[in-house]
Amino acid sequence: MVHVEDTTTGVPLTHELPDSAPSLIRVRRWVATWLHDLSDDLKLDVMTISTELVSNAYEHAAGPRGVELHRTGRTVRIEVHDSSVERPKLGVYGTRGRGLVLVQGLSTRWGVIDRPDGKTVWAEITT
Repeated sequence: MVHVEDTTTGVPLTHELPDSAPSLIRVRRWVATWLHDLSDDLKLDVMTISTELVSNAYEHAAGPRGVELHRTGRTVRIEVHDSSVERPKLGVYGTRGRGLVLVQGLSTRWGVIDRPDGKTVWAEITT
């Protein structure tokens, strides 16, 4: 499930993700819809981070999986939840793990939160 917190109304908006890997184009379009007021460069960065984190959750963890997008002031935060307790490893270009290198380069900061039922990998961008 994708959860978006609309800071203007405070109403959570949701979008279901399938059990099998979703179309990343649809994920990017959905994120872009909620970030319509950002510059194209910032939207592209958030869309890229979102698809990288969602891809990693489907490649390296079992379900259930979820994505949350939060906007608070000038910060956009993307959170991807999965049921794996294995922490992601930052790789280098040319080897596995380069998606997190991309996330690190595009985001203001990122990290991992361990949960009893898995983990949350998150990234933030300051607009």
